[in-house]
Amino acid sequence: MRISERSISAFAKIVTGDSQISPYKSGPVLVRLFNEFGANDVYGQAFPLRWYYAEDKIRAINGSEHLPVP
Repeated sequence: MRISERSISAFAKIVTGDSQISPYKSGPVLVRLFNEFGANDVYGQAFPLRWYYAEDKIRAINGSEHLPVP
């Protein structure tokens, strides 16, 4: 099952901490988190906005075993 674009956006805000439902996560923390789910990223100077990075990574794992949806 895949989640919708609207859900991806909302989930990204939760993951980054921007929704204030979860703690704030810096860029390096987000990279470590998504690397645990199959990404192979390195935090550096050209790192995108945190919300954009989170949405992109959630899209990449959407529908996979890394993002199981009941």
